[in-house]
Amino acid sequence: MLQVAAKRVRIVVAILSFQAFWLFGTNAFAQQAQDVPVTGAKTNPVNVHGTVNMSAIPYQVERAIANSSTCAPQCSLRYTEVPQGQRLVITHVSAQLSPTISVIILEGGNGTLFVPKPYRASSYLSSQTTFYYEAGQTPSVRMYVPDIGDEPSGHAGLSVTLIGHLVPLQ
Repeated sequence: MLQVAAKRVRIVVAILSFQAFWLFGTNAFAQQAQDVPVTGAKTNPVNVHGTVNMSAIPYQVERAIANSSTCAPQCSLRYTEVPQGQRLVITHVSAQLSPTISVIILEGGNGTLFVPKPYRASSYLSSQTTFYYEAGQTPSVRMYVPDIGDEPSGHAGLSVTLIGHLVPLQ
């Protein structure tokens, strides 16, 4: 009987020891988060501090065209030039579009980014992305507006919001 009790005590102590190591020992494996330098076409690194860069300035700008017939067949929206000493990082694009427009095109950065609607008949677009504009570059969005002829919906208003943050260059 004493042997059975001793065996049970050893099992309980082993389980408690394992749990204590598991609960308290995990901190030994965790390390302090380090800055991650991100470099682009320029040689100016952007330090990313975990998931939030405390020196970043939030950016959210909407541009709109009331009637797409005024700019068809190709409509462009221009945004403010990126200030000197900063980099604009676009992380989200949101748009209200005519169902006849299938994609918007981000331009003015170090390349071109095509952002499609979720499905053809949709009148909106909401997409996470990562696209960079350097200091002095002017973000713009271009859309091809097809000639809709006798289509009952007519030409619609267009609205595109760019969301992201301005990051100081070091």
